[in-house]
Amino acid sequence: MGGKNVRTITITWILPLILLFVTAVIMLLRYSAVSRENARRQIEREHIAQAEDYSLYFEEIMKAALKIQTGMAGMASDLGENQTSVLESMVENLSQSGEFYLAAYCKADGTAMISGQRKQNLSELPYFDKLQQDKQGYFFVADDGITGESALVSACPVEGSAGGSLVVYYSPKKIKELMNKMGYDLNTAYFLTDTEGTVFGAYGAADSTQLADYDTLWNGWEGYMTDGITAEMIQLRLKNRMSGMFYIKSVESFKMICYAPVRIADWYWVMSVNESYVQNQINRQLKAAQDILWRLFVAVFVFLVWAGVLNIIMKVNGSRRNRDLQEKADSDLLTGLNNKVATERKIREYLQENPGSQSILFVLDIDNFKKINDTMGHAFGDEVLRTLGHRLKVEFRMSDIIGRTGGDEFMILMKNILDENILTQGKKVENFFRNFKVGEHVKYVATASIGGAVFPRDAKDFESLYQAADRALYTAKKRGKNQLAFCHEPEEGA
Repeated sequence: MGGKNVRTITITWILPLILLFVTAVIMLLRYSAVSRENARRQIEREHIAQAEDYSLYFEEIMKAALKIQTGMAGMASDLGENQTSVLESMVENLSQSGEFYLAAYCKADGTAMISGQRKQNLSELPYFDKLQQDKQGYFFVADDGITGESALVSACPVEGSAGGSLVVYYSPKKIKELMNKMGYDLNTAYFLTDTEGTVFGAYGAADSTQLADYDTLWNGWEGYMTDGITAEMIQLRLKNRMSGMFYIKSVESFKMICYAPVRIADWYWVMSVNESYVQNQINRQLKAAQDILWRLFVAVFVFLVWAGVLNIIMKVNGSRRNRDLQEKADSDLLTGLNNKVATERKIREYLQENPGSQSILFVLDIDNFKKINDTMGHAFGDEVLRTLGHRLKVEFRMSDIIGRTGGDEFMILMKNILDENILTQGKKVENFFRNFKVGEHVKYVATASIGGAVFPRDAKDFESLYQAADRALYTAKKRGKNQLAFCHEPEEGA
């Protein structure tokens, strides 16, 4: 394989393959970075969705408890205020239902029957006004005013002659039972808060010491929020009942905070997840995709290399086939020489590429060829042409261009001829036909008339050169055939 072919293959395949490999590596690195960012966004969405699921789960528990309370309140509405023993029994049943640690029936004046057969006036308690509201729902109190415990309190109005409200107390500590159902690591913290960030309960790995000096969760995290997030922005999102997340970063830790509304009250469920846990999830999500991507990349690269090598082999074989086909297309079937189109094309290309190289164009006709066909037969005529073609290829140089351009017409371009060799080469052509005989048993002497023109002396291009040689051929015929004439020679001569 020549140096030109090697350079062509290198430019066509090897360099593009190297460029493709480098591009693929860059794209892989870029894909890895983008995939990591997308994976983080996906993990963030999943954590927000998980916070919403936990919030909904807690909400359903509260609604189930509230349903018990509402049923009892409906039953109490059908009783008279004098049926004290029945009301006390209802209160006791509520407190022993397992959902509430305390229950009470509170009249409009604040006197209350409390589970455990206690009586107390609740009118002095800070949350008494909320007990009198004619709507259902929970609210948080730091001190229930009865046992001293913090509580999630719900008051359900009792209609009818009994009046007042049925009150239940749910312990935030009971929410800790939810933790057994959580799928996070031991470093995850959970908070139940209101919109302002007041913490009703902290569970899991909640760090109470971190918040000890702050009145709300958001103020405690204010100095650690990243990406320009502020407590004011978070509170605005919470007031709009939005779910979301943000990051807090301190010297000791880097955490993702997810929040979701609890819709039975103005509350929020908040999760604090360690960044290391988030990062592990991202890495697990990326690993499978990256393994597949690397395998795909290697497979594609191997395929491309294989395809490149196969293409090179096919190009080499194809080039050989094309050369063979071109040679067949350029060949005269009878003589094996170049046909008319190929002869003229090759001579024209050579003259254009070598404008300063002296050459001789010979145009020749076999004398009386029609007579040969008529007297000896067309088969013998073909034998004359076939033998002439073979002898011309043997007689002249491989670099010379030889072709059959008509029925009995031939053309020869002798390349790189010095001035002193012009006549010598002319005599060579002329003498060739002095000794040209055809036939195995009967030797038939075939002669030819030959016209010659010198490039670039007689003409500067193929068309002009051919016309000059053709005029010389006419001169040779006029002078009696079986001879050579050069351009510009007179029609009458020796």
